[in-house]
Parts: sequence; C-alpha cells; structure tokens
Amino acid sequence: MIGVLLFLFILGIGAAAAQQCTAGDADTIPNASGGPAGMALGWSPRQVRTALRDVLRRLHYDLLGGGSDSAGFLTEPSYRFPEEPGVEAFRRYKHPGTIVRAYVRSEADSSRLFVLARAVCRVAEPPPAGYPVPVESSLELFAAQEIAFDVFQELRSRHPRRLLVPRGPPPAQVLGDARSQILARNLDSASTLLRAVTTSSLADSSELAEGFMWLGVVSFYKGTDSATSAAFRDALRNEPLLIMGPRLARLDSSLATIWEKEQTVTLCGESLPAWGSPAGSAVSAPAINADARAALRPPEILSGPPVQYPDYLRSAYVQGRVIVRAIIDTNGHAEKGSARVLRTPHAGFNAVVVEYMEKAQFRAATSSAGPVRSCVIVPVDFTIKR
Repeated sequence: MIGVLLFLFILGIGAAAAQQCTAGDADTIPNASGGPAGMALGWSPRQVRTALRDVLRRLHYDLLGGGSDSAGFLTEPSYRFPEEPGVEAFRRYKHPGTIVRAYVRSEADSSRLFVLARAVCRVAEPPPAGYPVPVESSLELFAAQEIAFDVFQELRSRHPRRLLVPRGPPPAQVLGDARSQILARNLDSASTLLRAVTTSSLADSSELAEGFMWLGVVSFYKGTDSATSAAFRDALRNEPLLIMGPRLARLDSSLATIWEKEQTVTLCGESLPAWGSPAGSAVSAPAINADARAALRPPEILSGPPVQYPDYLRSAYVQGRVIVRAIIDTNGHAEKGSARVLRTPHAGFNAVVVEYMEKAQFRAATSSAGPVRSCVIVPVDFTIKR
C-alpha cells in the first residue's frame, strides 16, 4: 500500500477534490530541455530562429510573433495530442490546445533556446465522475520537449559542422579561480573568468547564477552599485532561490543588503518582510531580509484545507518538492492572485498547492506597530511511502 507524506513547513496537509479544467491560464512548463537556463546550442541565434520557425510551422502551430531576440515566437493553440494512454478520453471531454512562446538568446558564437508552453482547454461536455482531468500539464511538457528536440535535430541536419563539443575547464573550476582573483583584488582577471562562465554552454543554472553573483561583487568593488544590482538580478533570473546573503555579508554588509533587496523583489514582486525555507525542511522559516529580521514574529500557518496527491502522479511515482510563495495580508490571508509556484518537480502538483495557499489561514506577521503584510516562501513535499 502506498502512503503519502506531504510536508508543509509548520503544518501537515492531507486530501482535496480533483481539479477540473483550469479557469484561465493553465500552469506553464518552461524550458523543457535545459531547465531554467534554457537549452545550450552550438549554433548562431539566426540559425536557431530559422530552425525554430520551420519546426513550429511543421508542427502546425500558427505563428503570431516574428522571432526577435526580445519577443521570440508566439503561437496560437495547436490542437494536437500526444500519443499516450489516457488521451483518447481527454479528446472526448475537452478541446485542448497549446500556446507556445519561444525565443533565442545570443551567447558569443552560440545560443540558448527557451521554450515555454501553456495549455488551454474548453470543456466540450461534462466528464464522468472520478475522471482524472489534469492532462494539461502533460500537453505542455510534451509540446515543449517535442519542439526543443525537433529544433536540435533540424540544426544537426542543416548545419552539421556547427555541432560543437564544449571545451575548456568545467565552470566550477573557473568559478573557484575567479573567487581567488577577487580575494587578491585582481578584478579585471576575475571579470574575464566570470564572463566565460556566464556565456558557457557547459554551465548549469546554478553555475550561471553564481557567475553573475560574483560579477556583481566585482562591480561592487569597482564602485558601481547599479552594475552590482543588475548582475544580482541576472543571477536571480537563473536561480531565484539561491541563498547568498550570509556569504555576501562576510565580504561586506552592503553587498548582502543589495542581494536581499533584489532577491525579495524577484521572489515576492515587491519589498516586504519575507521569510522562507526553500533549501531545507526546517520547521521555522528563516528571514530573507532585514525587514523580516526586525519583525517580532513571522507569519504562521494556523489551518488550511486538505491537499490531494494527484492520482496520476502518485501512480507514476512522481514525487518531489514544490516551492510556492504568497503575500499574506494583515488578516492572515493570502492576497488574491499572490500565490505563485517558484519551483516544481511536475506542474501537476501546482494547482493543489496554490489552492491550499489561497485558502489557508495564517497568523499575520507582526512588528512593533502591529500586524504587517509579508511574503512567505513555502516548501511542500510530495513523498510516496511504500
């Protein structure tokens, strides 16, 4: 018998009703091949954009965008279905489609491809009782992965000599060398090494984030705080949950202040006292910024509805941690629309976690002046026990 253990910091949670066809935008599966940093490719942006346009057309997507560096391609829904078990019933009870946004980012003589898919649906007729509905996430993942794979194959076919084998030392080694140069105050040498990391097709999202973070440190030591903030924002775009405040504080408290400010805005959308436990499973969530550390008490979950482990994910033994954020008002409720998933092992978990945050009752954060609005980052673990 399979047991389900869900961990939510401060409170344990249980079961809820299955979600039907989503109202409004469905969850988005970003960058299905390559993670948050996109898919590193050894071809020029122009070559990738041409292949991407042709692949989207071949897959019968209606193109709305022109493929610029900033906007990328936008498509209208493509009413196509993955050939997998269970989709036949989905065809009967829904009329789904997938909207795709894809763009290419230049990196020296190579590029990165980003593919984001959003499923939409209209209910054709009411599904039978107990019908497992959350197929939108499967359509999104299928579309994003298929497009990324087909673009890669198209490029290999058209430009076989551009298939580059990455060379050079691993990014982790280069980051270590850059840190040594920073400590020795050889800032230009450190900057050169860090630029190599941030444009490397070998670097993963965490290494890209750390590279940009150290570029921010270099800019700080050169006396350009605006460049420091910009570099920190680039780091957080690659890894918004990167914990660097304490490490930067050991170098200079002003560095930690700049980082915490940028991270709070990235995670919460505005400057608020913020708490979160994205990296561990501690029951008490640590303060993310100085405003939170100055508060008398962080927000605390008092009660909430049960949360259901989606049956199709449990059957497939899909498990992992969802990270969600919400803005908590002075009455202890998540502000409407503020619950947002920051990281997830599968988009099928997102809806039940967001629903929980929207309906949970919190004890509001307090300062010396009384209850205050706050931001909270919550980890939710979906674990299957055998």
